[in-house]
Amino acid sequence: MKTASIPEYRVEAILVNPAGSYIPAEFHHYIQSYIYNTSSKAREMHSQPHCFRGFCFSFLPATRGRRNQSHEVKDENDCYVLRVSSVFPQILQDIEDDLWRNGKITIGETTLCLQQIYRVPFQYSGLYHYYLVNIYEYLDKGKNYARSILPSEYQKFKEAIEKATKNRWQIFTGSEPPEFQITFLSRPLYRGEIYMGKKLIGCSGKMEIKGDKEFLKFVQAVGIGSNNAKGFGFIT
Repeated sequence: MKTASIPEYRVEAILVNPAGSYIPAEFHHYIQSYIYNTSSKAREMHSQPHCFRGFCFSFLPATRGRRNQSHEVKDENDCYVLRVSSVFPQILQDIEDDLWRNGKITIGETTLCLQQIYRVPFQYSGLYHYYLVNIYEYLDKGKNYARSILPSEYQKFKEAIEKATKNRWQIFTGSEPPEFQITFLSRPLYRGEIYMGKKLIGCSGKMEIKGDKEFLKFVQAVGIGSNNAKGFGFIT
């Protein structure tokens, strides 16, 4: 089975901001560009006509980050965690090699220094946190985007996740996915994140995914929902 080649871990890099500078609100785009510039396999997937890129990432402050009026992020401890997962071992290896070699990553005009890199094994309990799952279209600037998903929207949210996940499985394996089931364990919350000057809606919360081990490995490697290569839909 093609999924046998998927790494059973994600890469986590602990990054420190010595200058205490704000991280630009466009960090999704900067990190995505870093991955494309670092990995030839990521660039190869970017050139494909389909939307499947084969990787996902999240970038979060170690504690609750503060945002200024421009939505730039600053953590009280100036420490961040970059998580990257992929169905392609080369993408993860390229990122590990680059971070060990250069010891830093630049996001806009802010340089973060590498403190440590870990390979964190996937877990197969089926209980996951999901971060910024994208299901809605671009949101106009200035619009209030911070609210919970209403119970009446749960089914649409679930169907969008399932459809995107099935499509990615079919592109990667060339076959229909095994049976799986998604259940929300908490009320999804969503907010807007800026990507290339526009806002994308992302939902976060807890969920249970029932499926076989290969399927659970796959969704942890590529994320759920849409725009995974832009830093949306990462699950842990």
